[in-house]
Amino acid sequence: KMIDSFGKIKNATKLVAFFICIAILLLAQRSNAYIRFTFAFFAEGNRAVNQCEERVILADTYVLARIVDSTSLANDDVASFSELTTEKFDAESLAVPTQDDRPLYISSGTWSLMGTELKEAKCSAMSMKKNLTNEGGYDYRFRYLKNIMGLWMIQSVKREIAPDMGFGELCDLAAKADISSVVDANDERFLAPESMTKEVKKACMESAQQVPQTTAEIAAVIYKSLAQCYAKTIEELEAITETKFDCIHIVGGGANAKYLNELTAKATKKTIYAGPTEATAVGNIASQMIAAGELSDLKEARKSIFNSFEIKQYTPD
Repeated sequence: KMIDSFGKIKNATKLVAFFICIAILLLAQRSNAYIRFTFAFFAEGNRAVNQCEERVILADTYVLARIVDSTSLANDDVASFSELTTEKFDAESLAVPTQDDRPLYISSGTWSLMGTELKEAKCSAMSMKKNLTNEGGYDYRFRYLKNIMGLWMIQSVKREIAPDMGFGELCDLAAKADISSVVDANDERFLAPESMTKEVKKACMESAQQVPQTTAEIAAVIYKSLAQCYAKTIEELEAITETKFDCIHIVGGGANAKYLNELTAKATKKTIYAGPTEATAVGNIASQMIAAGELSDLKEARKSIFNSFEIKQYTPD
């Protein structure tokens, strides 16, 4: 009975804590502040322990600084910090080092966000059909993009059959593999399979293509499939926006994938500019520098980023 009662009390405590946090979050949003809670519920002996980490981000934006305890700041500090951060946006897209008003970019990581920037939202039936979204961007722009498969497939394969290899090694091996098979990287079967390696092989078998056997061949199939996926998405974007893009900017960790960048250049027949890799941090810093008057506007910030970081170029040739 005591054990049963303890279980009920522990569950009730979790439920109450959950609703309290929801209420606090709603209040925080109303006061233009975001509060994120991370909960760890666990039992220690005969008592339940509820640990809560609280991080407060002042102002309605994603910023580099995260204040653990806002009470440690003087009122003037809080006010000045709030003045510097007045918009909510995705910092990674701000770090795209371009001077084009409508750039084509890939935010490349575990998942890839591929799209462009628009001054007005595009909410057409075709946008919905192609699964394109309008997300808030810096300077009241709209990030018109598609969430597509990124490096999740290669990360899964690395974990399954090549845990001691680096991603650079996998890229180099894939570049030497002699296999032309490709799969639909956006197929839901690749979201959470029991084994990514087996799923890739199975997809190749079902489509009567060469089935990859080695680590190098499996990696090559994945990289080539991603490049084809990017090319297809660009065709959709160009058709809907009625814009012909000259180049693609790739930012984020995936910008380091040399072989994938080379394949993407060939598949899309466009020049690739890869970098910076730490785009989120760079975009956060740039936004604060604009707000502080260190940089005049978005164009100057992007020019500064282009001149400050290594940007690698890949051509379709």
